[in-house]
Amino acid sequence: DYLKNRLHPKEHLNYKVKEKDTLKGISKKFYEDPSKDFLIAYFNNLETGKEPVPGTFLELPILGSEFNQPMIDIRIELKKAENLLQEKRYREVLDVSEKILEYDRLNKKASDLIISAYYQIGLELSGQEKYPEAIKMFKNVTSNYQGVEEAIQHAINKELFKAKNLLKQKQYEQALAVAGKILDYDKSNKTAKNLINTAFCQQGKNLIIRKNYTEALNVLSKADPQCNCVKKTTSDVYKAKKKQAEVHFLKGVKYFLNEELQSVIKEWEMT
Repeated sequence: DYLKNRLHPKEHLNYKVKEKDTLKGISKKFYEDPSKDFLIAYFNNLETGKEPVPGTFLELPILGSEFNQPMIDIRIELKKAENLLQEKRYREVLDVSEKILEYDRLNKKASDLIISAYYQIGLELSGQEKYPEAIKMFKNVTSNYQGVEEAIQHAINKELFKAKNLLKQKQYEQALAVAGKILDYDKSNKTAKNLINTAFCQQGKNLIIRKNYTEALNVLSKADPQCNCVKKTTSDVYKAKKKQAEVHFLKGVKYFLNEELQSVIKEWEMT
């Protein structure tokens, strides 16, 4: 009723939109409440979900004092988030704390609650042996938070152990997937890199045995060319290809002497 019938558009301030301005940000600045962004959009005929263009002017309606208060009580919401943390309802802590930050982006207590919640969720996932998901949660925690670096390393070590076992079982694709995820979290992890090179190497060797040389080279090209195993296996592929070429060539000669020309063509094309 206030918006439609009692708030007159003449009662407004002019605001020039700056780079990186958003409706929620402007609403937070002028009304101390980002949820009143709909009001700015309404009186400036802006499409829902679209941000204003830098350089344009907006009319910001002047609100009566009774409407110019935040729609949440930050003190109460902080207490609610603290209680949820004590009750180990960590995902609800995130919801409440993030809502507080919408109104007060610099609220340190809300930020600290979010960090604590992410850390605890990570520990829970780690306890359930869901290590990739746990690491993802831990990465939302500041590096100086007590215990987080150790927790991340513990999860990574568990994933490395899993990758090594998969490699022993010759489940190369699964081993590569696990080691690849580790590198997503820790790009300099030497053990993960070695596991990847070893997996590609062993795949290459198996393909040589099956005489699938083209695929062997394709697999080896994905590994680090400076790895000794990769170098040797690549060299073995070319040696095996040369040896196999000689076999087909000599078969062709035999067919040629017997004037079996179609067989000659087949063997020498293979050569």
